Amino acid sequence: MMKRLFSTGFSVLFLSVFCSAQIVDSTIDDPGDIVITAFHDNDDGFSFVFLDNCPNGTFIRFIDEEWTGSGFASSSTEGEVLWENNTGSTILQGTVVHIERASDIGTGILASVGLATEDDGGFSLSLTGDEIVAVTGTRAAPGVFLAFFGDDYVGGSTLTGTGLVNGVTALRDATVTEGRYTGVANCTGLSIIDCAAKLNNKANWTFGAFTYPSDAISALDIGGVLSLNSSRLADFKYYPNPAKDKLHVSAAHKINKIVVYSLIGKRKMRVAVERTTFEMDISKLPTGSYYMKVFVGEKVQVVSFVKEH
Repeated sequence: MMKRLFSTGFSVLFLSVFCSAQIVDSTIDDPGDIVITAFHDNDDGFSFVFLDNCPNGTFIRFIDEEWTGSGFASSSTEGEVLWENNTGSTILQGTVVHIERASDIGTGILASVGLATEDDGGFSLSLTGDEIVAVTGTRAAPGVFLAFFGDDYVGGSTLTGTGLVNGVTALRDATVTEGRYTGVANCTGLSIIDCAAKLNNKANWTFGAFTYPSDAISALDIGGVLSLNSSRLADFKYYPNPAKDKLHVSAAHKINKIVVYSLIGKRKMRVAVERTTFEMDISKLPTGSYYMKVFVGEKVQVVSFVKEH
């Protein structure tokens, strides 16, 4: 039985014209606020890390069913694991949660932090043709898509309509299988979106059989720096997304400058603005996904966009 796990994130296409940034606000409410860091088959298990602080009482639903772009493929097949922060306190960013025996076999599901239950029976992870989708809501009303991990086999899930971006807040690739993040477990000095992109970079993963959870990372060194790198600007808007030649950017207060980066962190553009509205020429950028930092006074908002032909 195929399984899929998704979380909130950022997609190549948006449900709305205007987009909001992934920020640190001590609430799990943005795409990329969590990232899948391990995916294990037999016994089924997976791990995720918090890139924002997680308040007590937070629920995250991991759904093992394809997302079609407008809804889940069915309302009852496959399965779901519901995780809850029942610790009585805030779980700090950088904390990794391991979910062992996710298919609820033997002695039941075990969460290293919080409480996990198989909310809808049938959850099972496979080596191929499988994904995990993490959301804040339910299948009928998903809320925010927080994360995605899985392959892109024909007939499988799409990121369309999730607000997740592949390689930034999601990892979707035809070659992914059982595996875990094996890059440097340190995001100190990075913005939250930089850190998410690092964790969702396939080059930083090792695929193949491994011992779970001992071979998976147990924590991510953040050092609190993420919270200083991205703010939500008043009345900030940018559109269209995807864009071909021009990207319109506006804010309530004067935008000082905009800096555009590739997904691997290479600076591609730097534009002095000094006005509240600006039409940025992106015609010379190669087709692909980018993120930009928008500077307004002492605040910086980080957002992603897609450049089309």
